[in-house]
Amino acid sequence: NGVVTNSFIRSNDDSIKLFSSSVRVSDVVVWQMNNGGVFQLGWWGSHDQRDILVERVTVIHADWKKVDDEWSRTHPQNDAIFDLRGPGGGTPDPSTGGIYNISNVTWRDIVVDSAVHGGGLVRLDLAAATGSLTDWTFERVSAPTVMPSSVVVAKGQAISGLGFVELEMAGTCVRTAAAAGFGSQPASVGLTFECNADGAE
Repeated sequence: NGVVTNSFIRSNDDSIKLFSSSVRVSDVVVWQMNNGGVFQLGWWGSHDQRDILVERVTVIHADWKKVDDEWSRTHPQNDAIFDLRGPGGGTPDPSTGGIYNISNVTWRDIVVDSAVHGGGLVRLDLAAATGSLTDWTFERVSAPTVMPSSVVVAKGQAISGLGFVELEMAGTCVRTAAAAGFGSQPASVGLTFECNADGAE
């Protein structure tokens, strides 16, 4: 039942942590520094949260950088607008365990105000956890360029109902996962994209 509203956040870690149920966030401006996600839904241990609403958030700048080295190519990065890191920060390690059940999350009217040279739009990595992510809705999210996204799933996980309505990148409403910058994603993830002009794809 937490509320964050009418705020400016400049952070070198996760800016808005959606770790509890019935959280409301509205009318916030974020300057994201070079570490952390704008919205973080999980880190360490287990998470069980639902009924979260985020509205009217503008990301005016992010300091993420593209780093092309061996470590960065083999480890998940904490550098996205919508971010979820499972136990161990997303590093595959069965000893860390962790159960993640996160449902009914809505983001509405989220604007990335300027081009981001690094990082991503959506990064969901639950390689070390079990559980489910269900009914996540992204309504009217916009960015001036196509930003990379990824979903990592493993045995014992269920991801469904991740829907994008009027996702605009580089001035165009996105209708497919490829156009949205998602890499090769498992079919079981079931991403959907809808543009009001022509319906779901």
